[in-house]
Amino acid sequence: MNNQTEITINYDKKTQKLALYLIPFAITVILLVMTLVTTWLNILIKTFFKKSFFGFFILLITKSIFYLFIASLVIGLVAMILTTDFTKPLAILDENGIWIHHFGFINWNNIAEIQNPSFHKTENAAIIKIRVKNIKPVRNQVDLHGWLVLFYAQLLGPWFSAYRYINIMVPGSEQNLSPEKIMDFAKQHLKS
Repeated sequence: MNNQTEITINYDKKTQKLALYLIPFAITVILLVMTLVTTWLNILIKTFFKKSFFGFFILLITKSIFYLFIASLVIGLVAMILTTDFTKPLAILDENGIWIHHFGFINWNNIAEIQNPSFHKTENAAIIKIRVKNIKPVRNQVDLHGWLVLFYAQLLGPWFSAYRYINIMVPGSEQNLSPEKIMDFAKQHLKS
């Protein structure tokens, strides 16, 4: 049985570089989607409401809501990346619970399940999903990044992974730390 008292998961250099390159890529994808949706909305409204004031009003309201949503995504993404402190550990597991960067400390008693990372594993990383029983204590201690993740989870609902789970990404560069080792440690403490 594993006698470790603490496991620390750190960010790796590849994740740091990827985060910085993600900003322009994500903004480009978001602008492309925004262009496609607005073109589709223009065609849809013009087809059904042909030059009526009502059609113009619906188009204006729909575009405004869509643009606000997209702007909040862009601002949120940039804020999330820029506020991440890569010098802090990504997560720390100990006998009391799990401390997750951006989400704070979660006691083992508040964790309903930890999903096996084998379903969410690539050569670069494995994602461990943690489902909490009560999100309120977590919501009270999150930073801006965590608040944005929970906000979008609430906004997008069941389609968004964080709606039900808080994710920990274990970098593939952590040679001494396998997702299985983390799962064994977590299962040992979840039972007690």
